[in-house]
Amino acid sequence: GFKKYIREKYRLDKSYFHLCDPDCYKHLGLNCNCPTEQEEFNKEYDKHIHMLTNKNAIHFLKNSVLRPEYNFYKYFNNYKSLLKSNNINTEYFCIDNGGILAAYGIRDTHDLDYLTTTNIYINNNDIGCENKNHRLEYERLGYSIDDIVNNPDNYFYYFGMKFMSLEILRKFKYNRTHTIGTGHKEIREKDIRDYNLIKDL
Repeated sequence: GFKKYIREKYRLDKSYFHLCDPDCYKHLGLNCNCPTEQEEFNKEYDKHIHMLTNKNAIHFLKNSVLRPEYNFYKYFNNYKSLLKSNNINTEYFCIDNGGILAAYGIRDTHDLDYLTTTNIYINNNDIGCENKNHRLEYERLGYSIDDIVNNPDNYFYYFGMKFMSLEILRKFKYNRTHTIGTGHKEIREKDIRDYNLIKDL
C-alpha cells in the first residue's frame, strides 16, 4: 500500500520508486492493495541483498550463460515443484555438482544432485540426495554439508534455489582428479573434463 500511495501521489513510474516486496501473483504488473506478509517481505529483501552483495551471486551473474535447451532444466523444474508442492522449506536444500555447471551454462547434466540438512529426501530417477556420497569428500576440503547449505559464503541463488559455489565445486573436482571419489572404482575422465572446464573461470 505504501508503494502504491507514493507512486500515485508523486506520479512516479515503478522504475523510479521501488521496494523489494514480493510480487502479488494475482495482480502481476499491476498496482494493488494486497497485503504482503512480513516473512515474504523479509525473504524477498534478503534475496535482493544477496544478489547485490554475495561474491558467489556476483560471479554467477558475470560469468553464466543461460542455456534453456539443457535437459537440466527439466530436472530443476521438477525439483522445485516437488519441494514446493510438499511445503518443504527450500532453504535447507542446495544443488551441488553438475547442476552448478548447467546453471552456469558450461555443460548439460543427466540428473540433479543436491545436499540437505534435513531428513527429507526428494529422490526419483533424475533427482538424488548426495549427502552420503559427497560428505567425506567435502570434509576433506574443510567443508561440512551444514556449512555449504547454511553459510552464504558457500552458495548462491538461482531461480530462488540454492546452488553450491563454483569455487567449492572447483576444489571438489580438483580433488577428484587425484583421489578416487566415493562409490567409484577409478578416477573418472568426466571429473577431469569438468575440472578443466571450470579451473580458469
